[in-house]
Amino acid sequence: WGTVFSNTTMMEVENAVRSVISVWAKAPRDHLLFYVFFLPFFVGLIPWCFQPIFMPLKHDNVQDPFVFGIARASDFIGRWFFVLFIGTHSKLTGSSIWVALLACASVLVFGNLAGVSYLVALKFKLLGQSVVKPVESTEVSGPDSAPAEQAPTATPESTKAPQSAIEVLPPTSFDTPLAQVDLLAIATLTVLSFATRFYNLTYPDGTVFDEVHFGKFTNHHITNKYYFDIHPPLVKFVFWFILTVFTNYQAEQKFETIGEKYLSSTPLFLFRLWPALAGSLLVPVTYLLAKKLGLSLQACVLCASMTLFDLLLTGESRMILTDSSLILFIAMTVLGLVSLESSILHSREWFIWLFVTSASLSFTITTKWTGLSVVGLVGFSTLHDLYRRGGLNPTPVQELYDFSVRLVFLLIIPVLFYVFCYYLFFKQLTKDGFGAPFMLPEFQSTLEGNPKFGKFPVPSFFQNFIYLQGEMYRANKDITTAHQYQSYWTSWPLMLRPILSWNSPDKLGRVYLFGNPFVWWAALAGLVLSLGVFFLKWGNSSAVASTNYKSSLVTLYSGSSFRLVQLYFGFILSFVPFALIQRPCFIYHYIPSLLFAILATGVALDAWVTSRSHVASLALTAALVVIFVAGFVYWAPIVYAFPLSDAEFNSRMWFATWK
Repeated sequence: WGTVFSNTTMMEVENAVRSVISVWAKAPRDHLLFYVFFLPFFVGLIPWCFQPIFMPLKHDNVQDPFVFGIARASDFIGRWFFVLFIGTHSKLTGSSIWVALLACASVLVFGNLAGVSYLVALKFKLLGQSVVKPVESTEVSGPDSAPAEQAPTATPESTKAPQSAIEVLPPTSFDTPLAQVDLLAIATLTVLSFATRFYNLTYPDGTVFDEVHFGKFTNHHITNKYYFDIHPPLVKFVFWFILTVFTNYQAEQKFETIGEKYLSSTPLFLFRLWPALAGSLLVPVTYLLAKKLGLSLQACVLCASMTLFDLLLTGESRMILTDSSLILFIAMTVLGLVSLESSILHSREWFIWLFVTSASLSFTITTKWTGLSVVGLVGFSTLHDLYRRGGLNPTPVQELYDFSVRLVFLLIIPVLFYVFCYYLFFKQLTKDGFGAPFMLPEFQSTLEGNPKFGKFPVPSFFQNFIYLQGEMYRANKDITTAHQYQSYWTSWPLMLRPILSWNSPDKLGRVYLFGNPFVWWAALAGLVLSLGVFFLKWGNSSAVASTNYKSSLVTLYSGSSFRLVQLYFGFILSFVPFALIQRPCFIYHYIPSLLFAILATGVALDAWVTSRSHVASLALTAALVVIFVAGFVYWAPIVYAFPLSDAEFNSRMWFATWK
């Protein structure tokens, strides 16, 4: 430990920490110290890891399962991360040891923030505000009044109504426990989702489409070689973590060309594990999101079935790609956002959903820049919620606290998490790699094996971070080479240009990034029909308050009406900006917009059918699901690479643009 404090170079600190851990893990079994210290230490790790579970959920005179549950859960996870780090330290190379240690610390710190915020609110009595709207008093006098001899009963001080009556806005369906039929539907859809995403996951057994890029990036995390990517690094860290913990893979696969045969030493299932898991979880999350939006059972089933039986979402989940992660994080962000708005302000439920929204938003923007559209949706919804809750006449302290908590969780934490991921990125990738030429000479001089090594002053982290963000933007903008399967943004809702991603050596098996046409066309129809619902509500609100334009807007942008506004705003933010992008784009860029279109389809079903006939709604939902399943089965061979003759393949290519 003297080495740690007497030297300032990071390499010496790393060596010191590694030496201490190596002594702990590799003490001679015949040495007295092993029995005196090391063995009790490791045996003691077992109760230490489980200890948070048994700690009381109280502190002084405060007892609250939420705040201390969050603290204990994050403590529990953080301790197991530490044990995992101890057990796998020998596999970590270079600066990876710091990545693991910082990951442990971030779990503990980030996991406790929600609990700390709730404790502050509890301390200063900032809890319990409901979303309310004033109503006229119903007290009347005269012959119909209560008889004089009927004396009113005493009302406890805690239950006395305020002077002006208020009406709490009704909760959406997810605010009550899920019905048994909901649980059955979620369980069934989830099982089918895992089955379709994980079926024969290791085939194709050659690199498919952009696996050549993301596989290579993962290799560089394993070998600590610096690379350049136009996307943020979070999901590549996930790939690296899975492979490092569960395998001895040493980056033998080259990932140079599409169709490159995977080596027997390449853990292909684990490479594709996370995308398949993320794609599988999207289906139940979509169901819960539809439920939280207040949709009926059949509308929830319809939305979840559309994500389940869409072939593009399925295909993206079966490759070493990041889009399945992106759409899951987006769905989680919207779920947290919608749940946050319908919760009692600063209640424990409110802080839970604030934490979910903050974490999901952080993961979204650190996966792909296309996820930045969700930042706009979060900002728009937060401003609306602040304006709506302003009717509660909060005190200045309450207003400041409410604004500060939202600012920290919905802006500062996501930004810090984004920056933190790049801090780990620079810490881990310390050797020369193909990404070095994209950086300044000063940074290149810090990379081991680079000809400029040690010849320039060491730049600061923020210099490297800011320069890299600029290079990512320029690289995105400079992609001008035309691609055979690129497509224009206006063609995406009609699914006119899929992408051929892989061909088997005998040319009989093919993998396409190909959306289920029936799902996509139904989503487009649902988007249009839900727009009719929007204008119908606008017309009704205008008719009721034709002389008061502001009142009409208040009616439109409240309750279920605002949910529809959110869906359209999310769709527009995810879709329309591609009209301004000059670089070649592809059909998978439509995936975030597709999610909002699917949810709008559920709204359209309830507005036009369920509200008129429950039986007709069930029948229509069943018919649509059957159609989606038929499309999934019919076009599945070109997603799962089942062998097809030329005639069978051509029969599935309904349009010339599909080939």
